[in-house]
Amino acid sequence: MALETAWNHALEVKDTKALEALLADTMVALDSDGSFSTRKEYLASIKAPDFQPTQAVNEENKVQV
Repeated sequence: MALETAWNHALEVKDTKALEALLADTMVALDSDGSFSTRKEYLASIKAPDFQPTQAVNEENKVQV
């Protein structure tokens, strides 16, 4: 849960250095429109000037080990 919170905070402040540390090299993102992006593409989208972050929160997550 702490890593999820760190990811959310990094998105809110466009902290791509933190995201680079959190995300695996093999990470693949799935967007709400069904499109996929690689880690490199995902990080580039966060750096883009038109990315305007909003509040990111976790709701009703359940952790299973």
